[in-house]
Amino acid sequence: MVELLRRLVIVSEEMGLKINQSKTNIMIVDKYGTLNENNILGQYDIVKTFVYLGSIISNRGGSETEIRRRIGMAKSAMSQLNKIWRDRKILKKTKVQIVETLVFLTFLYGARPGS
Repeated sequence: MVELLRRLVIVSEEMGLKINQSKTNIMIVDKYGTLNENNILGQYDIVKTFVYLGSIISNRGGSETEIRRRIGMAKSAMSQLNKIWRDRKILKKTKVQIVETLVFLTFLYGARPGS
């Protein structure tokens, strides 16, 4: 791992790029948790999770954390619609469309309504 990082730094510098150690985090993806992360990479921070394109990436290679986060977001979106669920003037078909549009999309894509 150290050798790969060293080679990355060399190639980057050849292209005129410099890796900022204080802003760079490294994640070692290890599904079974067998790799030893104890300061093998010097001054770089080693992280277990980070957010990439709005999704949580875990070093275990799974999606459980992201799925739990999205379920929470969908629950929150659903609870914000309590006034609509109680309104008897709104048709059931309309309520189903609201759930499909707001709640399902929040869960599937992690997109919050109005953001």
